[in-house]
Amino acid sequence: MAPNTALKIDPFAVEPDEQEEVSLVVREAKALTMTCNDDLNRGKEFILAVKALKKKIKDHHAPIIKSAHETHKIAKGKENELINPLDQAERIVRNLCEDFLLLEKRRQREEQRRLDEVAQQETARKMEAAKTKIAAMASATKDEAGQIEQLKTALQDAKTTDIEAAVYRSQLSVLETSAETRAQVATEEQAQLEMGVMVAEPVPVVEKTKVEGVSESKTYTVEVTDLKALCAAIGRGEVPATAVKEVASKLKGFAKDGIKLPGCKVAEKVQASFR
Repeated sequence: MAPNTALKIDPFAVEPDEQEEVSLVVREAKALTMTCNDDLNRGKEFILAVKALKKKIKDHHAPIIKSAHETHKIAKGKENELINPLDQAERIVRNLCEDFLLLEKRRQREEQRRLDEVAQQETARKMEAAKTKIAAMASATKDEAGQIEQLKTALQDAKTTDIEAAVYRSQLSVLETSAETRAQVATEEQAQLEMGVMVAEPVPVVEKTKVEGVSESKTYTVEVTDLKALCAAIGRGEVPATAVKEVASKLKGFAKDGIKLPGCKVAEKVQASFR
C-alpha cells in the first residue's frame, strides 16, 4: 500500500503573507517618530490601517475559533456529566472526614483538660500529704534546729518524692530565715512552691488521631462587620495595610468624580481614540 503523502492542514497556521504583513507593520511602528502635527496625522492613519488589518485577520479566523469553541463546549459538557457527580461524591466524604476530625479534636481537648485537672488534684493531694509529714516532724521536736536537721535528712532519703522534696525545701528555707523576715519569705516561698510543683507532676498527653495519607490544617473564615473600625486599626498600625485589598475599579471611579483619596496616588492619563 502506497504511503499517504497528503499534506496535513493546520487550521490555526498563519498565512505567510499575513505573517510578513504583521512583521512589516511592527517594524514601521518602531520607526515612527512624533514631532509635529503631520506626524500625528501619519500616526492616526497608521492606527486605522492596523485596525483594518486586525479586522481582516479576525474575520479570517472567526469560523475556525467558533468551530473550536463549539467543540470545546460539547467536550466540556460531556466531561462535566462525569466529573460533577464525582465532585459531589468527593464533597460528601470530605465533609464527613472534616466533621470527624473536628469532633475528634474537641474530644482530645476535653480529655486533655480532664487529665490536667486529675494531675493538678493529685499534685495538691501530695502537697497536703507532705505538709502533714512536716507537721509531724514539728510535733516530734519543738526545736527549730531539730526540725531543720529532720528536713535535711528527709531530703537525702531516696524514698522522698519530687513533690515532697519541693515542700521540704520550701519549709527549710522558711526555718533558716531570720524571724524578722520569716512571714514575708513564707508567703513568697508558698507562692513559688505552688507554681513549681504544679508543673512537677507529669501530665499524660492525649494521643491524636493519625491516619496515613490524611493530614489536617486549620482554616478560618472572617466576616468584616465594621469596615471603619478595621480601617481605624490599620491607621493605628495595629493591623497590616495589606488586610484591605484595593478595589481598583471603584477607586478609579472616585478619582474621576473628583473625590479625594487619602493614601492614594492618582495619575491622570490621556487616551486617544482614532476613527
